[in-house]
Amino acid sequence: MAPLRRSDAVQQSFRRFHKSIRDGATSAACAIRQEAELNIRRIRHVPRWMRVLSKIYHQYGLKHILLITILIIYQFIGAAIFYLCEAAHDESREIVWKEKVKQNRTRLIDIIISSMFNNSDYLFFLTTNQSRQVTSLLNKELKLYEKQLGIKYTDQKIKWDFWNAMLYAQTVCTTIGYGHLYPSTTVGRLFTMLYAIVGIPLVLSILDDLG
Repeated sequence: MAPLRRSDAVQQSFRRFHKSIRDGATSAACAIRQEAELNIRRIRHVPRWMRVLSKIYHQYGLKHILLITILIIYQFIGAAIFYLCEAAHDESREIVWKEKVKQNRTRLIDIIISSMFNNSDYLFFLTTNQSRQVTSLLNKELKLYEKQLGIKYTDQKIKWDFWNAMLYAQTVCTTIGYGHLYPSTTVGRLFTMLYAIVGIPLVLSILDDLG
C-alpha cells in the first residue's frame, strides 16, 4: 500500500504543478491580451490634432518642408560663423594692403621731389610750404592715376559679407565648389571641414527624400 500511496502523492504533486503552470500561462496570456486590447483602444482614440498632424506630415509633404527648413537654418548658422571668422581678417588684410600702397606712393613722391627739385643740377629749391603743396598735388594726381589704372585690392575678388558667406555655406553643402571665395583663417578652414561633414549628408538626405 505504501508504494501506491507514494505514487498517488507524486501524481497529485505533478497535477498540481501542471495546473499551476497552466494557470500561470493562462493568466499571462490574459494579461497580454488585455494589454493589446488597451493599446488598440489607445490607437483608435488618438487625439484629433495628432491625426491631423500625421495626415499633413505624410500626405502633404510636411516632412519635406521640415528637412528643407532645417537645411536653411543650418546654412544661416554656417554663414554667420563664416562671416565672423573671415570678415574681420579680410578687412584687416585690405587695410594692410592700402597702407603699403600709401607708403609706396609717398616714397615715389619723395623720389620725384628730390629728383626734380632741391637738386643742384636744376638749381631750383622749394621752401617748406612749397614742398608741402607739391607733395599734396603729386599725391592727388597719383591717386587719380591709380584709380584710372584700376589698381585695387584683388587678393580675393569677392568680399566676405553675410550673403557671400551664405553662398559659400551653400556651395560647401552641395559640393559644387566655391569659386574665388575661400576661408583664409585656420578657424574658417577647420569649420569648413566640420560644416561639410554634417551639411553634405543633410543635402543628400533631402535629395533622397524628394526623389
